[in-house]
Amino acid sequence: WPILTQVLTDSISLVREDAIWGIPILLKCFCAENVVVKVEGGDNIRAKEMWSHAACKEVVTWIKEHVLKISSKRNGGSGKANGNFSQRQLYCQICSSIALALRFGDGLKDPDDPVLELETKFKKNFTTKDSHTSIEEYGPYRRLTKTERAHLVKVLMNDFLPTALEFKDDRVTNVRLSLRKALHLMPDDMTKLPAFKDALQCLEEEIETWESFSGMAETVPAPPPPQPVKNVVPGGNGTVSQVEDERQRYAAAKKKPKSHRRKGHENQQVQGNTAFGQETASMAHI
Repeated sequence: WPILTQVLTDSISLVREDAIWGIPILLKCFCAENVVVKVEGGDNIRAKEMWSHAACKEVVTWIKEHVLKISSKRNGGSGKANGNFSQRQLYCQICSSIALALRFGDGLKDPDDPVLELETKFKKNFTTKDSHTSIEEYGPYRRLTKTERAHLVKVLMNDFLPTALEFKDDRVTNVRLSLRKALHLMPDDMTKLPAFKDALQCLEEEIETWESFSGMAETVPAPPPPQPVKNVVPGGNGTVSQVEDERQRYAAAKKKPKSHRRKGHENQQVQGNTAFGQETASMAHI
């Protein structure tokens, strides 16, 4: 347990995520039937149960204070999680690990159960070539006695799950998704709790809302292609094509033969002389 507390608070997320798989094994070892307590008069069942309860309470309290950053009310705290979203996700993953320990212990009989794939990975990771120990009998996350199963269910249901269910309204989507995954891994006898049903229904409705919006987005028709826009001359009264036409007309006018321009000039000059002559004659007449 002291070593587990170090790796659960490691600065590297992968180390923390690997460490959580040791929590169900630790809690299983703390079951009363696995405790060895030496007292006067031989083994005392009551003494074992008291030790088991105190040890599990220490683990749960430490996880809430150091993973979720919950200050206990006896110390003046609010009793609410103050950690960041990754720490709340880690807490949901701890609940998933305990739920998987129960599912593996019960045995997976449904061939379509997606947890079967996880079971295959567990067997592969915990089995070595030179090992003579049966993974089915003595491996972690395998068979549970009735007392061990009842012990894990009690710890998960009373100590871990109530805090996790509060995350159904968490402001971070990844935390809510982690909680949803954890709830889907719970054994059947825990899915009958009213608080469990309400939380799972709320999360499933949220998923359905996402899927409906996604379907609507796929059925929306594509917008029409953009129409070509004529370039407008900044500060002008026409388009670029109109300005080009004006320039071409002006250039054509400048290229007319000089004779035409000269005749026009002569006509103007003749008209001017005629006018000047008439004016002079009138003056002479006066």
